Amino acid sequence: MEPKILLVGRLQTTLDVLSVELKRMGRQVLATNEIIEILKNAEADLVVIGAGIPEAEREEMIEEMRKANPQIPIYPFVNKSL
Repeated sequence: MEPKILLVGRLQTTLDVLSVELKRMGRQVLATNEIIEILKNAEADLVVIGAGIPEAEREEMIEEMRKANPQIPIYPFVNKSL
């Protein structure tokens, strides 16, 4: 069974495009701002965080997500070009 992926990012339009493309490939994807509720309810199997979120904000988000559900793996993308 495919894992449910929670996409987190700065621009909802980008998340929507990624979500459509991943769903077309057969993936189960959530792209919403209800992050903490989804994690508390274990509605996702992993989290992917986009590189567009400033580093300090991203670290704070990761900390809050881990508090909500420490079992769910979190994969932050890093913008290597900066």
